[in-house]
Parts: sequence; C-alpha cells; structure tokens
Amino acid sequence: MKRFLILFLLLSNQSFAQEYPQNYFGSPLQNDLLLNGTFGELRRNHFHSGLDIMTQRKTGLPVLAAADGVVNRIKTGTFGYGKALYVRHDNGFTTVYAHLEKFASPIEEYVKVAHYEQESFEMELYPTMEVLRVKKGDVIAYSGNTGSSGGPHLHFEIRDTDTEEVINPLLFGFNNSIRDTERPVLNEVLVYPLNDTTVINQRQQVLPLHLVKQKEGSYRSDTIYVDGTVGFSVNSYDTSDKSYGKNGVYRVVQNVNGTKTYEMIFDRFSFDDTRMVNYYIDYARYQEINKQFQRLFSVSEIILPLLKNHKNFGKVKVLPENSYDVKIDIIDFHHNVTSVYIPVVYKEQSSVVNAQKEGTVRIDCRRDYIFEEGPVSVEWDAQTFYEDTALIIEFLDHGIKLHKDTAPLNKKIALRIDVSSMSINKEKAFIGLEQGNKVRYFSTWKKSDDFRIRTNLLGTYKIFVDEENPIIKHPSFKENQLLKTQDMISFEIEDMLSGIKEYTVMINDKWALFEYDYKTKKIVHQLSDNIAVKGNNKVLVSVIDNVGNNVKFETSFHLN
Repeated sequence: MKRFLILFLLLSNQSFAQEYPQNYFGSPLQNDLLLNGTFGELRRNHFHSGLDIMTQRKTGLPVLAAADGVVNRIKTGTFGYGKALYVRHDNGFTTVYAHLEKFASPIEEYVKVAHYEQESFEMELYPTMEVLRVKKGDVIAYSGNTGSSGGPHLHFEIRDTDTEEVINPLLFGFNNSIRDTERPVLNEVLVYPLNDTTVINQRQQVLPLHLVKQKEGSYRSDTIYVDGTVGFSVNSYDTSDKSYGKNGVYRVVQNVNGTKTYEMIFDRFSFDDTRMVNYYIDYARYQEINKQFQRLFSVSEIILPLLKNHKNFGKVKVLPENSYDVKIDIIDFHHNVTSVYIPVVYKEQSSVVNAQKEGTVRIDCRRDYIFEEGPVSVEWDAQTFYEDTALIIEFLDHGIKLHKDTAPLNKKIALRIDVSSMSINKEKAFIGLEQGNKVRYFSTWKKSDDFRIRTNLLGTYKIFVDEENPIIKHPSFKENQLLKTQDMISFEIEDMLSGIKEYTVMINDKWALFEYDYKTKKIVHQLSDNIAVKGNNKVLVSVIDNVGNNVKFETSFHLN
C-alpha cells in the first residue's frame, strides 16, 4: 500500500510538471536553495505567492536572472515587495525578484534617473522591451530586506505572463535543487460541529483530538462519538534538510472510508483570490491564539481556488448505526507524507442549543444589511461574509463596536458617522480602528459633517483627532559636520497617530532621493547621487501626516 501511495504521488507531480518547462529556469542565487517560505503558505490575509529563499541572514547577495528575458516592470516602495524586478521571458512566463537591497547596473542607473525625474522614492516603471535585456545568470540585483520583509531573504516568483496567475516554482524543476527527506510536522487536529444540533463526545464545541504517534510515523486519534455533521482542521508545517523554516505544506487530502472528500493542492492561484486564505483557515482561532488551522471543509458553497476535489464540501455526515474511518494525509512536494487516522462512530446524544449573548445578530451571508442608530450607520452587500455569522453589534457615542476581528470579510463594509454634534477640529479628525493600545488610520471621505470609510475588518471604530505634528529626529550627522562623497546621511521620521503621508528632503533647494524603511523609521540618502556640492550644504526635511499636520527640520553639513 505504501509503495502504491508513493507511486501515485510521483505520477501526480509528474503530470503537473509536464505542463511546465523543467530546465528553462536557473537558480536566482549562487548559493544553495534553502527555503524559509513556500508557495501557497498561509500568511496574514494572503496565500504566499512564491518561494522565500534564505540569504544566510545577510543582504547584498547577487541575484541572478533565472533565464533570458527583458525587465518589463520595476517597483520601489515602502511596503509590500519593497524594491522588486519583473523579468518577462519568451516562453510565456515572468519571474519576480522582491525585497531587493538595490539593482545592478544598468538597471540601477535607469531607476535612479527615474527617481529624480519623478521626484519620488515610491514609483512603478514599465521599461520598453529592448531597454533592459538580461541573459540567464546575469547579476540583476542584490538581495535585501526592503518592503514588508521580516528579515533578509529573496522572494522569488514565477507568473503566467498573460493571466498574471502565480505558479509554484517547484513545478518548474526547482524541487531538484532542494533536498527534503523530512515528513511534514503535525501539531494538532480539531473536530468541529457544523450545525446547532451536532454533538461530539457529549459536547457542542470545537474539540482537539488526542493523537498517538505510531511506530511508522503516522498518528491515530481516540475514537470520537458523533451525532450530526462534523468537519476537521489541521495545524501543521513542513521543513526541509538544512533549513529550519516552518514552511507551508504542498497538499492536504481527506478521505472518508476510502473516498476522497477534500483535496487542496498549492500549485497555482490568482491574486484576486489570495485573500480567501481567511476563509480557508479557522480565522477566529488565528486571531485569538495566533495558530493557523487549515479547514478541510467549507460551511458555505464558496469554492476555494486551490481546492481540487471535494465531496459535500468536506463535511462528514455521521448517520445512525454507522462508523467512519477518516484519514488525513499531509504531503510535501517531495512526497513525504504524514497521515492521521480518525475513527468516527455514531452515537445518539442530546443537544442543547447555546444561548446567544445579548446584542447578537445572526447574519445571513446571502443578504444585504443596514444598521443605523443615532449618528452612526453601517451597511454591507450580500456575500460580504463568507458564511452565516453571529455578530455582536453595539452602537457607541459617535462610534460602533462591530463585533471583533474574528470573522473574515469577502468584501468591504461601509461605515458612516455624522459628526455635526461633536466639537472637534474636523480637518484633523478621521475614523479609526482601535487595535489594543494603538489606532489604525483609515482614509476618511469627508463632506461637511459626513465622515465615511470602507473597511474589510471588524472591530471598534471611533472618531479620532490628530493635532500633533510628525517627529523628525536622530540625524546621522552633527550640524556642519564634514562628510565624504561615499557617506550616506539619514534621519528618523515618525507620526504617533494618523501616520506619515509624505516626506520631502531638499539639499541646497534641490530634491534629494531619500529611501524610507518603515521598520527602522529611517530615511536614507547616498551622497554619491551628487546632489550635494563641495563645501557647505543646506538640508531641509519636511514631513506631513495623513491629516495634514506638518513639520520641518533644517540643518547643514560640509562635503570635502
């Protein structure tokens, strides 16, 4: 049986590989491919769209063109991918290299000219086809930690050029450069009652299963006794040889009495579908305890993009006088498998419907809704919620407690607050979301006393007023200090409430490129840009926050 399973997995991966060229793309790094992030991995609000390749915790490693092509897109930004290159290839695919420290010549020169022409650090360029042509193995950039990167690494993607869908790079033969002899790690399995009358082991709640590891490496749970319909979820991760990253798994399959009832394969998806990760996981549990459980069932009939097979959306209906053998296989790309066996037996059990808390509203996901009280109203369209949901809605004085962020949204909700009765500085006011001791700013549409936002997060929203100026501090040089052309200069900029909207630095009344890293709060300029001149140089830093508060800071330095 084990030999048959391995053969099936090999044939399955080979069938995927036949769609994609196996020797066309080379490694984007000169060192071994060690991963700390895999394709489809469960991330906050998205499926991971590529491979995160380790760079020895360093920045500045040469990044190589994976194949001949042309650079057809370049992005530089504070968040997201930071500095990123997109290379279009003649075989219908595009490779993406992100979180870069800097670009290699002549790309760096091309980008630098554009920065100064547009007088902006954040920009997106689309070079014409013949301007920046590269050959396979050319150094096109250097690895970094820019954008929303959590540490130095190279994010690498392969996209279908026409559809812009992202595809698992391991399907193109990169798996041959990665040694993986380790099985995925299973942490926990949960069983869920999927309606108000289902009872599991005398309880009407989500239960963790007691798992016992078998000698051959699989797991077996205690028998669970069920009256009704249940679903399962798993908390697991994958590793590979020489890599300590807790990465996402490639494939998860659920079988009931030998019949496949749910199968997820992380091979290809569209960016339009990536936020559906919040529907795939147990979102409430993730928000509450920061653990991601992959649900092997769907409560509603929404089809996930990575779902390949299902029967009754993975739900297991336990009928009288029946027993069920549930088997879950967690599989990595290199065919290593961790299995868990769950015996399920029908047992008639009394059910008690749990009383709802006061203020709870039962939401039908197929309906439009409008709630209004006093100066506050909130509304949303049908299918804003993925599934029927119980919400606690409490209207506040010029605010609303809209449950808490434990139910994912498929669309945005509209929130309106009339501030006519508030004695506030309306120019400096905005609608914000309370997040612990912090406030999340939302760009607020204002017309007289009518304030509005659109949001895809539940939580407590109120009117906040920001009348404090941003802060400019810690210049990297002292007033009139003597510097060299090889030096860089920096400042720290910060805003405590609404956040920084824009910043500008002038050297001798000329715009100077300062790159912003929100993680360190620094803006940095290379004096080799030749904006500064020999002798004395005047510097003027201006920062504006999201409600218009602004601050200026003047200093000077000497250049030898």
